[in-house]
Amino acid sequence: GIEVIIDFPEKDNIEWNMREADTIALLSNIFDNSIEGAAKCENGHIRVRLEWDNMVKLTVSNSKPCSLLYEGVMRSGKMIRTSKHDFREHGFGLSVINEIVDRYAGDMEFVDLGKEFYLCVELSALLLKL
Repeated sequence: GIEVIIDFPEKDNIEWNMREADTIALLSNIFDNSIEGAAKCENGHIRVRLEWDNMVKLTVSNSKPCSLLYEGVMRSGKMIRTSKHDFREHGFGLSVINEIVDRYAGDMEFVDLGKEFYLCVELSALLLKL
């Protein structure tokens, strides 16, 4: 199994200002990628942290096998290649995430740390205080 640790603070009087389709695409791609990596580990884990004040900051890290190295991508800030054999049909997850982040004037950082994959998404145009 995969251990999942979630840290979502409670906030009052906040309205999420993102199209539903974008929210679903963003979260499903983030979680699909993290589940896939963690599932390949004997003691897989996923950590999710959501912070908000003037912006939304979503940080997700997951375990992954060291043998799954995503070619030189993270250090240069470029998109990474998929680990799947039929690469022409896969590898769009981070591109979709990046497109949505750009649409909402945000930033994305991702790093392959060997046994851990780290993704941080910051979105500044999402919260309306009521």
